[in-house]
Amino acid sequence: MQLFKNPTYKKLLIIASIILASFLRLNNLMLKPPFIPDEEVYFRAAEYYAFGKINPLYTQLIDGAVLISQPNHVNYEHPLLGKLILAFSLKLFGDSLFNARLISALFNIALVYISYLIARRMVGEEKALLFSFLMSIDPLNVSLSRSVMLDSFCLFFFALGVLAYLYLRDKNLGFILLSIFFALAIAVKLTMLPLIITLILFSIFEIKRNKILSIPLSLAITFLIFLITYFPYFYLNTNKTILPQEYHYLDYGVHNWNDFINLLNWIFLYNFYWHLERNFYPYLFENPFFYTIQQNGAYQMFN
Repeated sequence: MQLFKNPTYKKLLIIASIILASFLRLNNLMLKPPFIPDEEVYFRAAEYYAFGKINPLYTQLIDGAVLISQPNHVNYEHPLLGKLILAFSLKLFGDSLFNARLISALFNIALVYISYLIARRMVGEEKALLFSFLMSIDPLNVSLSRSVMLDSFCLFFFALGVLAYLYLRDKNLGFILLSIFFALAIAVKLTMLPLIITLILFSIFEIKRNKILSIPLSLAITFLIFLITYFPYFYLNTNKTILPQEYHYLDYGVHNWNDFINLLNWIFLYNFYWHLERNFYPYLFENPFFYTIQQNGAYQMFN
């Protein structure tokens, strides 16, 4: 189409998509009631990292016994970076649910433009403009970005990694940035862990020079960034604990390297064994229309 060859017209279209995305994500941000599923535990964890507030939603200590396979009161089942981003927003804008939701929305708005740049590189200007429009109105993206969830941060870092690689493909910097941003995505949520396989495949099939060194380099970058995001775990001091001393690695306060190793072991067992052996989501199979039922929290999350 002749219109798409006009630079001004193209700029106006992408600006329109971003304005639309901003309106859908920021308008009446507190419309959903506090709190939708998972939102409260992330918010309370962010308050802990921002202000040292200790206000757990639940605890693994029940009737004097530690139920180690249950979700953790500091939300250690997920890595720290997502909660640290939320904590930054609370520090910067103030301690409120609105400000926690705000940072998620802003990351997702930026994702719309990043997605446009990725699509433009891969499929051309016209399809990229259409893709950015679809991203701006996608119901799942809109809904998750309007709540205190970790998904907007995961997708943001993942998209940044793809963008960096596409535009710097023939340079070593492109692969390094890909590794860094993928590592940040993993440091938000372990559902992004398969990106390590992606990095290995990129090393094998895409890297033309220093192919042997690229795999250990990408793995080292991933682990180093993951470790850096746990800085507060080692140094955030509090005068309150909940669990017995032998389970301190799952509690508030300052920790050491032994605690960190025990925590990594617990994270692995929780995510890849305990969490999978229990059927957490039977409603997904019992009722395919579950998300249309207004009386449950999942309806609030996705509508």
